[in-house]
Amino acid sequence: MRSCRPAAIAMLFAATSAIAISPSARAQISGTINARAPRVTTTVELGDGSKLELRYTALHYGEGKWRTISEDASERAAFNAMAQRKPVASVSTTAHVVASGNLVPPGRYDLYFTVTQDHGWELNLRKQAVNFMTMTAHHPISWHMHPEETSTLHKRLRLSLEPGDAPNSATFGFAFGTQTLTIPLKLRPVDPPQGDPPRGADGPDSKPSTGQRQDRQKSG
Repeated sequence: MRSCRPAAIAMLFAATSAIAISPSARAQISGTINARAPRVTTTVELGDGSKLELRYTALHYGEGKWRTISEDASERAAFNAMAQRKPVASVSTTAHVVASGNLVPPGRYDLYFTVTQDHGWELNLRKQAVNFMTMTAHHPISWHMHPEETSTLHKRLRLSLEPGDAPNSATFGFAFGTQTLTIPLKLRPVDPPQGDPPRGADGPDSKPSTGQRQDRQKSG
């Protein structure tokens, strides 16, 4: 896959707000073009009962006048803050999911995109709080994005979730503007509770797993 150009992805994450973009793009992004953008829900249920669900807003590509976001430090900072406040999508899973080397535990997640000076665009999953009274800051699970450039223009954001050919597998797809990206997913069902292990026993069931610092694991 080739490294992505920021133009198409930049519009995607700025399309719900005009905070982080230049005045030339403000009208089409914060105006009527996405005021009533369709919302899409896709659910994949595997034979073992595991479920994956994806919900997103199918934002319109518009004219693509947001090419400077990745080039300006202040716009990057404002854009990233906005993207975290207003995620473009959400994902829920009842199984452990392995995606490009990152482990996503069962739960509900906000899906949003950010841009960095060193690594370009990133896809992020941030676990949702159970309720706002007990909300804590969750570090996102992140992937570097390297979309392929195509000759097809996708005028609306397309996020897809499809069952894979192999057992317990699926694929996540991204298409926006002329860029596309596919991430293979491997699902691992959650083991049912088996009671308390013997005292002093070693092994994965003897205590909760530690060291899963997903925010530091990034696929290139």
